[in-house]
Amino acid sequence: MTKNNETLYEFFINNKIDWRFPNEYGLGENNLDCRQLSIMEVLRWRGNKNIIPVFLNSYDCFHKGILIRRSQPLLQCGWSINPVKQFPQQEIDKTIRTLIDQEGYCLLSFNAIQMKLSNYYKVHDVTHWCLVLGYDENYIYIADTSGIQKFFSNSIGKIPWAAFLDAWDRLDSWGISVIDYSNDECDNNSSNHVSKLLYDSVQSMKYEGGLKELSSFISTLENSDLRDLVSVLEQLEFDIHYFRRLRNLWKTAFEKHAVPEAYVVPGLVEENMNVTKYWSLVMGVLMKWKRQPYQDYREKLFGYLREAYLAEVKYFDEMEKTIGGI
Repeated sequence: MTKNNETLYEFFINNKIDWRFPNEYGLGENNLDCRQLSIMEVLRWRGNKNIIPVFLNSYDCFHKGILIRRSQPLLQCGWSINPVKQFPQQEIDKTIRTLIDQEGYCLLSFNAIQMKLSNYYKVHDVTHWCLVLGYDENYIYIADTSGIQKFFSNSIGKIPWAAFLDAWDRLDSWGISVIDYSNDECDNNSSNHVSKLLYDSVQSMKYEGGLKELSSFISTLENSDLRDLVSVLEQLEFDIHYFRRLRNLWKTAFEKHAVPEAYVVPGLVEENMNVTKYWSLVMGVLMKWKRQPYQDYREKLFGYLREAYLAEVKYFDEMEKTIGGI
């Protein structure tokens, strides 16, 4: 519990937390993934104020066919994930209760395609994370971006233990974790920390093939059959939204002055805004196409993707200027 003995569940209820909308730091589903959202709330509950730098990462890009990817983001500023030692799957309830009693929370991870309490069930083959807020004799309380409507309202779920354990027993891969803290290098050397993130981004995107991978991804889509594209609209929307989140997060960091002023320069900020704008337009077309799969939105989609690519080139050119070159 926190100093005022507010449980994490009470913190969620009292602050009316809804990840669909940005909080006081400008953070929400638009710029953080499921794992980051869960960790963010633990940090806020504990009273941490330096939130955004914990999640800032360098850029990269790679693709496999029509699947666009970036590396899994790391935690910064001295924070890390500490997995609980392996234990029998049937003891998950005991382990959760112990961690809640000791830590006040725990993080669960699992293959979403196997989790029948998730809207990703049988849809997205990805590792998904959620946050356990508490428990009582009959229910487990979970915060999750993709919980099914039967048990979840917005991001908060009240799930009978029997339903949770039945779903958990069906998983092939899973984990349970807490977070650890060593030292806050972001506070101690924030300028050096951000400089390295920008340097690594330029190195990866301009000189190690990231932009070429992005261009190749777009070309792959352009050369795909219409029926093939329509059949993967759900996956495209999911992947591109995940890909663009880091761009949105840096935009928030610039707006909230969560990076040193030396890097909040007009050229870099402007190009970041252009990048986020074009990826937003791409997402808009994909969402519209999903609602109207009988239409052909290829020309509009490909046009926005090419604009997004050109914006990315300018963005990383400006980033290189900002750090004084590689």
